[in-house]
Amino acid sequence: MICACCACRIFMRAAEEKCKYQELQLEFLSCYLAELSLLDYGCLQFLPSIVASAAIFLSRFIIQPNTHPWSKSLQRYSGYRPIELKECVLSIHALHLNRRGNCLRAVTEKYMQHKFKGVAMLCSPSEVPGRYFKEAVDE
Repeated sequence: MICACCACRIFMRAAEEKCKYQELQLEFLSCYLAELSLLDYGCLQFLPSIVASAAIFLSRFIIQPNTHPWSKSLQRYSGYRPIELKECVLSIHALHLNRRGNCLRAVTEKYMQHKFKGVAMLCSPSEVPGRYFKEAVDE
């Protein structure tokens, strides 16, 4: 079994994400969110592939909140529809918003570094619109 961070990289490359997003920023933010989930007991219920997909979904939402974060290409390569990611996305989103606990501070400090593009300092909108969980979109 592969870790969620590795699965994030595989899904992004398989879906051939193009220049709408700064590729490294998206990759680092996805890894940061996936690592946050590793430290939360509530996220243990999710498969690594779901965590990876949810981290990509949430990363795309944080970077461009007015653009649908899930494409048909990502759905095809990950095997997950947006509705199947909803619970995990919302759990990781809550972790990102709260940034609570000492154990999360180490991960946050790691991703604040310049070599990780400071993605831990990116702010997330307070909620993910429900319409994003209905259907994936064509890109």
